[in-house]
Amino acid sequence: MTRVAVMVIHGLGMQKENYADTLISRLHKELDQVMVLPGAAKQMLDIEPVFWADVFEDREEALFQQLVSSQGLNYQVLRRFVIHYLADAVAYQPVEWKIKGITMMRYIIR
Repeated sequence: MTRVAVMVIHGLGMQKENYADTLISRLHKELDQVMVLPGAAKQMLDIEPVFWADVFEDREEALFQQLVSSQGLNYQVLRRFVIHYLADAVAYQPVEWKIKGITMMRYIIR
């Protein structure tokens, strides 16, 4: 029987480590309904969730504390949303530079 690998990557923002649990159980349930062999989903699917939300979490929270919380600014929920969601998008943008006339690209992940 052919196996299928599925990698689940969460979206932007503040995610929990179990973000993919519901999706994984639904995928298993749906595949079991369409397959003749009972338990086929467990035999056919290798599902691996990828959790990367914590990569920038500490720095985003430090930025929030420094710029928003310590200043006593209004609309803190909105400001937290902007920092945690847009910072993720900015952090994964490709950066281009040239070395000896060769254009190089990389993703900033520190």
